[in-house]
Amino acid sequence: YKNILAPMADFTGIVKGAETFFNCAGMQHPRHTKDIYDVNTQGPFNLLKVCIPAHVKNFIHISSSTVCGSNNDSLPLTENSSSIGYTHYTKSKIMGDELLLKLANQGTKVIIIMPTVFYGSPPSENLSTLLSLLKSGKKLPLIGKEGTLRSYVDIDTVIAAMLAAETKGNSGDRYLISDKNPLTTKQFYESLARGLGTNTHFLQLPLVMARM
Repeated sequence: YKNILAPMADFTGIVKGAETFFNCAGMQHPRHTKDIYDVNTQGPFNLLKVCIPAHVKNFIHISSSTVCGSNNDSLPLTENSSSIGYTHYTKSKIMGDELLLKLANQGTKVIIIMPTVFYGSPPSENLSTLLSLLKSGKKLPLIGKEGTLRSYVDIDTVIAAMLAAETKGNSGDRYLISDKNPLTTKQFYESLARGLGTNTHFLQLPLVMARM
């Protein structure tokens, strides 16, 4: 484990003799805009440039399904779908992937995994907060009648995809990873509530607040 913003010289000894480098580092909610580009765009590119001269065979990078758009843009999403990139998060991921692919034929196999919103155990901080709200019986904010349509994926599926890419993928490949069926926000809340044995209570908000 090492901070992706550490000096790249610090990674030279780490990658020496390694066959595969899995980059799972990423940032979604930065304090400063520059930080998200340092971590999501320049950071992976710098790491790959360390791996290539060290003759690391595989560089498996975790990107995001947002580079392909959202469920509300088009269904179904595919690896060939593209996003306009409304947010700095999406822009930073798109730019980061483009930089990596420029070096995909330099001796190290570069494969990009693009998972949708993942879930699993132990839950993330955001999911833990949501579970606590569901247990408390408090009302959950919901935009419109159903909320946003989103795709989700089990973290174990993401890990399996990473390992499969290591042995079966080709350099330059991009894989969009998702469960079969997307869920609306309401359906997602209700599925969690059923697992907890509790009921859902919603605070419905107007559609105009979705972007906010």
